[in-house]
Amino acid sequence: DAQTSITLNLHQVRPLTTSAEDADAARRIDEVGNRVFTGPILDGAYPEDLLRRTSSLVDWDELVKPGDLEAIATPIDVLGVNYYT
Repeated sequence: DAQTSITLNLHQVRPLTTSAEDADAARRIDEVGNRVFTGPILDGAYPEDLLRRTSSLVDWDELVKPGDLEAIATPIDVLGVNYYT
């Protein structure tokens, strides 16, 4: 039996300060740096907050074709993470 895997370059994202603005900035960076990949693979969907925040930049209905998310969310056996320091 074959095993399937994918390796992602995920990023540790932390706010610079405890301010609400920095926390929001960290969430936005996490959306486009990490969750844009992990959402479809692990949950079968792009995060709603990502879709909402980027709707003026990306035509998600045009970009994501019927069947894409089902194919992307095919179960995997291993999730590899490249973590660079």
